[in-house]
Amino acid sequence: MMIDQRLDHEKAKTLHRQEAEVSFIRRRAENWRLTDCSVAALEQMRHALISEMERLQEKLETLDNQFLQTINAGMPIQAEDTREDIERLSSQWDSLNKRLRDIDNALQERTLRDRLIKTLGGEQNLLLLDIAVFALIILVIGLTLMEWFLPLSPETINLFITIDTVVCFFLIGDFLLRWRLAEDSSWYFRRYWIDLVASIPFYEFLRFGRLLRLARFARLFRLLRLSRALRVLLFSFRGLNKLTQTFQINLLKRAMIIAAILLIVGAFSISLFEASLNAPENLGEGLWWSFTTVVTGGFADLYN
Repeated sequence: MMIDQRLDHEKAKTLHRQEAEVSFIRRRAENWRLTDCSVAALEQMRHALISEMERLQEKLETLDNQFLQTINAGMPIQAEDTREDIERLSSQWDSLNKRLRDIDNALQERTLRDRLIKTLGGEQNLLLLDIAVFALIILVIGLTLMEWFLPLSPETINLFITIDTVVCFFLIGDFLLRWRLAEDSSWYFRRYWIDLVASIPFYEFLRFGRLLRLARFARLFRLLRLSRALRVLLFSFRGLNKLTQTFQINLLKRAMIIAAILLIVGAFSISLFEASLNAPENLGEGLWWSFTTVVTGGFADLYN
C-alpha cells in the first residue's frame, strides 16, 4: 500500500492549525462546573441519578435476600460471590449518592445566583457586589495585620476599628440578603454560617473592663473572612478549579481546620495566661509562637 505523502503533509498542517482549538476544548472541559448548568439541566441530572439509585436499591434488596438464602442453604462459594456483588453495587450507590449531594448543592447555588441576578438587576451588578465583598475583606484583613505588627497610635487603631465595624455591617447585610433569597435557608446557613460569625463586630462588644483581652482574641475572627474572599475568587476565576478540588479532600480539610484551631487557641492562650512571664508581648507575637509550635513542634528554637 502506497502512502500519499503529499496528502499526509496537508493533513498535518491542518492538524497543527487546529492545536489552539483542541487546547480550548480541553480547558473548557477541565474548567466546567455543575453550577454552569441551568436549573432545568440540574433538575434533569438529579432525576436521572435518583432513578438509577432506586434501580440499584432494588438490586441490592434482591441480592440481600439471595445472600441470606445461600447462607441458610450452606453454600459458601455462592454466598461469597453474592457478597462481592453487594459490595460492588453498594460502592456504585455511594458514588451516585455523593454525586447527588453535589448536584443538590449546585442546584441550590444556581437558584440563589439566578435570584440574586434578578434582585440586583443583572449579572454585572452581582459581579460588582462580589468584587466589593472581596475588596472589603482584603482591606480589613490588611488593617488587622497592620494593627498586629505595626506600632500604631490609639487614634489610628480607633479608625481601623470604625472601618472594620462598617465593613462588618456590610458583610452581615450581604449574608442576610443571600440567606433570604436562598431556596432552602437552612441549607445556606449550614453551608455558610462561618461568614456570619466572621462578620460580627466582636471587638466593639468586648472593649470594656476585663473583656478587653478577649477583644484581642476576637480580632482573629476577622481572618475567617478570608475563606469568603477565597470563595469569591475561586468562583470568579475558573482556572482555580483544581485548587478548589484539592481543598475539598476530606482529610486535608480536616487537617487544616484542626491546625487553624490549634493556631488560634495557642496564640490566645500564650498571650493571655503567660503575659506576666517571658512570653509574647502581644497577640501578633503569640500568633507567631503558636504557628512555629504547630509547624515545628516547638523544637526549632532549641535546634537553632
